[in-house]
Amino acid sequence: MLTRRVHSSRRSGFTLIELLTVVGIIALLIGILMPSLSRARDQAKRTKVAKQLDSIGTNLEMFQNDFGQYPDSSLASDPLLSTGLFPDGRNLSGAHWLARAMVGYDTKGVDAKGLTLARSGTCTTASFKDRKGPYVEAETYRRDNDTEKFQVGSDSDFVPTQRMVLFEDSYKSPVLYYRAKTQAEYPFTAGDTWTGVYNLKDNQEITGSTTAGLKGWNFTGQATIISGKNVLHRLGIFGATRSGTVMTLTSESSEPQSFARTLYSESSIKVANVLKPVRPDSFVLMTAGKDGIFGTADDVSNIKAAN
Repeated sequence: MLTRRVHSSRRSGFTLIELLTVVGIIALLIGILMPSLSRARDQAKRTKVAKQLDSIGTNLEMFQNDFGQYPDSSLASDPLLSTGLFPDGRNLSGAHWLARAMVGYDTKGVDAKGLTLARSGTCTTASFKDRKGPYVEAETYRRDNDTEKFQVGSDSDFVPTQRMVLFEDSYKSPVLYYRAKTQAEYPFTAGDTWTGVYNLKDNQEITGSTTAGLKGWNFTGQATIISGKNVLHRLGIFGATRSGTVMTLTSESSEPQSFARTLYSESSIKVANVLKPVRPDSFVLMTAGKDGIFGTADDVSNIKAAN
């Protein structure tokens, strides 16, 4: 007995409409997931940077215990010029002094007498055989002539010193360091005329300064500037009034990148509307964040905890 096979007229596989539907669903899911993944990566980077700054801050406290003070951050010449190690004569910024204090001029530790941290004078390599530290691991720093990490653009005034600059690995941004001048009469200053707790000049060759006419270090194809032009008589910010040494904020600055606006204490404004700097007894650490521009909202610093 013969059995008749019945062949179906339908073809196996997907139709064009079904394939387009699947592709559309996949594209939709990717569109939904990618922003979340990007935010997660950014948050992970910020967390990593914050932990690094916290570690540096802890080591600065160890330095303070060893030397009786935090390292100075003032823009000044290198006391090692007489050794011939760095004969170019360029000034060191606060970021350079931070690296010098944490790992030493040669990464083998800071000299026990602190001679290589002096703002002026000269010293020889024979003068500091005894060392303390290094206080941080070597992987946390690079030299500021490392063009693989830091691209110096034609619109930047920054000239590399070839010294070490602590930097944040994820964003490739140097860690700025400002030491508070605890005996200062005023909260902020943009130069040497007035004595302020924090001085824009400490890192202005990296951040730039409209007061000094500097464009700063180019990280992202544009000059990065924490402006000094809104510093009222080099003491405060636009929209502030002064009575003696007390400054009161009357309105928000139209330029959020102003130096004082970046470092003033939000809590002091909320309580008494008085303009005061953050962390007036210690120091500020700051990196530029994802956008590579100092003084913007995505900066990573130790400021927030103080507010």
